[in-house]
Amino acid sequence: MRFAAEAECDIEGFENYMTHSRKQDPEEMIEVIRFLGIFKSQRTKITIILSKYKTNIPYYDFQFYLLQRVFQCYTETPPAYIKQLDDLHRSYLVCLSLFWNC
Repeated sequence: MRFAAEAECDIEGFENYMTHSRKQDPEEMIEVIRFLGIFKSQRTKITIILSKYKTNIPYYDFQFYLLQRVFQCYTETPPAYIKQLDDLHRSYLVCLSLFWNC
């Protein structure tokens, strides 16, 4: 998936994958959402899909919840809030990496 993003950068292909394969591997879905989240025009679609996406694993449900909150916060917020969100996200990633390295 990363190779396709680097080689082709076809947004429509990733959109089609995201809409037609909702029951696939959650890790692949996270990668597609992270790639499409770069583009502001895709963020409203992503928030709608994330609100309907459910898995049987609480870890992935929490990951999708966090992604949904991130994309909702990026839509119409002042720059100070975005900086606070970036700091919170960075702290979360540090704690997550420390957890998995123990």
